[in-house]
Amino acid sequence: MRKELGVRSQDTIAAEDLAQLLPAFTESLLPVLMNTSILTNLALLQRTLDPLDIEGLAKLWSRDEEETQTPPTPVGIGSQEVTLKEWDKFVGDYLAQTTSASWSDLTLRWNKPSLEDLRYYMLSYLLSATFKDCSVIIRLPGRSSTDAPTITAIDLDPKSVARLSKWEELDKGIVDSYIKSGDTSAPPCIDAALGVGSTTSVFESLGKEHEEVTKGAPLALVCMAFLTGACITYFLAW
Repeated sequence: MRKELGVRSQDTIAAEDLAQLLPAFTESLLPVLMNTSILTNLALLQRTLDPLDIEGLAKLWSRDEEETQTPPTPVGIGSQEVTLKEWDKFVGDYLAQTTSASWSDLTLRWNKPSLEDLRYYMLSYLLSATFKDCSVIIRLPGRSSTDAPTITAIDLDPKSVARLSKWEELDKGIVDSYIKSGDTSAPPCIDAALGVGSTTSVFESLGKEHEEVTKGAPLALVCMAFLTGACITYFLAW
């Protein structure tokens, strides 16, 4: 592909070479992104697996400690690691709750999380962290190749319960830094724009989101990557 584009073969590609490569790269990549559901699925998983955020999970953890008169500790400290059997049960419970649920149904449940569901929300956050931290590899075959593009999600290993307290600490640091910055801007809420809290089903609203974003190509490339929060790595078959 480099020869077809007239790109030099040095290890370090010059800025003018990148500018020359970009149109062909975008032309090859966008159809692949527009015709895959992987980014929409990641957005769905990230959004529905993390309804409380680490701050809300920490508050639920503290409520449980108060109820059981346990000395206060950071979220997750002293909890057992998740077993394969637990993950299997969690996935079944998650799918039962979200497959046919509307945003309003889920919002009502999330606004008043039960202490009995603390372990569920802990597993849910851990799995959401996996999908937020995963990478998507897109392999584009050369122009003369008859192979189809391939899309693969990697780095899907489950996160450790021990990470929860570190994420809580990190979240507090981010909030403190934001407050100190004095920034009073209010970015638009993506969930509000999608109708989260309405009677529209979760899957239906995210399907509409995908349709709207794809109308804006090539801006769609940026939007979809932003919505998922995943690191997207592109591999070209030179």
